[in-house]
Amino acid sequence: MRAQAMVLKFGLAFVGGVVACTSNKMVPAAADSHTDHAGSVVTAAAQPDNRQFPPDAAGAPARLSASPRHSEWVVIRTGDGDSLRAFVVYPERSTKAPVVLVVHEIFGLSSWVRGVADQLAADGFIAIAPDLLTMKNLPDGPDSVVAPLAQAAIRTLDPAWVQKQLDAVARYGMSLPSAQQKYGIVGFCWGGGVSFAHAVQQKPQRGGADDLAEPLRPRVE
Repeated sequence: MRAQAMVLKFGLAFVGGVVACTSNKMVPAAADSHTDHAGSVVTAAAQPDNRQFPPDAAGAPARLSASPRHSEWVVIRTGDGDSLRAFVVYPERSTKAPVVLVVHEIFGLSSWVRGVADQLAADGFIAIAPDLLTMKNLPDGPDSVVAPLAQAAIRTLDPAWVQKQLDAVARYGMSLPSAQQKYGIVGFCWGGGVSFAHAVQQKPQRGGADDLAEPLRPRVE
C-alpha cells in the first residue's frame, strides 16, 4: 500500500511517499534492499537500468559513479551545536533551480537514496539528501554493514529534532546561489512519514529572503 501527499511550497509541488511497513521491517517499494525475518539485509540483483527512473539498490553505486552531474558532501550547521552531513546533487541547467530534500529510509543514507537524489537532479532540481544519523557517529561502510546499525539508531531520534534539522537544511538549500526560493520534500518508508510530518507541522516564519514564509498546504490522495 502506498500513500502520497502533494504539497505546495512557494509554488513548488512535491511528493512525500510512504510505504506500509511493519515495526521491524521498513521496506522501500522502489528499492530492492530489504530485511528478512532474521533481520539481515538482502540485496537483489540489479535490474535493467532505465535512466528515466532512479536505480534500484544494486544498480545505485554504478549509476552514481557514472553520473555526469556535480555532487558533493557538505556539512550543514543546524543550531544548538548540531550539524548534519548531506549529499547534494546539482542539475545541469543555466537557470536557478528549486530545491528538493530527500529524506532517507530506516536504513540510513544509502546508495539507493543518493541515487534518488541524483535522478531528481537529472530532472532539474537541486537535490539534498541529509544524513539524519550524522550525530550518531555510525561507521562508514557498505550499505549492508550500515543498515542494521541505522535501524537501531533511527528509533532514538526525536521527531521534533528531526523537523528542526529539515528546516535548517531547507534554509541552506534555498541560500545556495543556484537555488530558487522554493523547496519540496520527498521521503521513503520512515522518511515518507517524516515528509508528511514536515508538511503538516511547518509553521510560518519571518526572516530574510530564504525564510519559510508560507505554511505548507498538504493534500493527501
